[in-house]
Parts: sequence; structure tokens; C-alpha cells
Amino acid sequence: MTTSTKTITLEQPSSWDSWIFVIKSIADGGDAWKYINPSLEQEPVIPRRPTPPLAQDINKAVSSVVSLQAAELERYKVLLAQYCEQLASMKQVLNMIQTV
Repeated sequence: MTTSTKTITLEQPSSWDSWIFVIKSIADGGDAWKYINPSLEQEPVIPRRPTPPLAQDINKAVSSVVSLQAAELERYKVLLAQYCEQLASMKQVLNMIQTV
């Protein structure tokens, strides 16, 4: 992934309100404002990649997904779908943080 950096210099303090409004609007759209809000008292924890589910999360006795029973496999599919949603959300936030 290629990233670029743009330096923005506000020419006068009165430009701040307009500039921060635009940045907040963009960041809110990507659920990233809570990570870049300059008014935060503490630096937020940036989201990390979620852990993918394992067959052992469903049944400790199996060594792979192919060993799961039908009901266990359905539970695994639910966990996998949740993982994919969390991963997509994390990627969206990180991309938005890099964008603004």
C-alpha cells in the first residue's frame, strides 16, 4: 500500500474551525474521528487485526475445520463471518485514519 503525506498549513487561526469541520466530517464517515480527535485527553488505542477463529474454538478435540460436525461447522461459519466483519471494519478505520 502506498501512502502519501500532505502538509497543510493554516494561514490564520480563523481557518481552524472550517478546516477541523471538514476533517471531522470525513473522519466521522469512516468511524475514525474517535481516533484522531485532537480534543481527546488520552491517545486512543488504534484497532488491531482481529484473531481468526480456529476449529479448536468450537471443539477442543479437533485439529482442523474438516473434523467439525455439521452443527459445529455452522457455529464456525458464524464466528468466521463475525471475524470478516471485524476485519473489514478495522481496515476501513485504518484507511480513513491514513486518509485524513
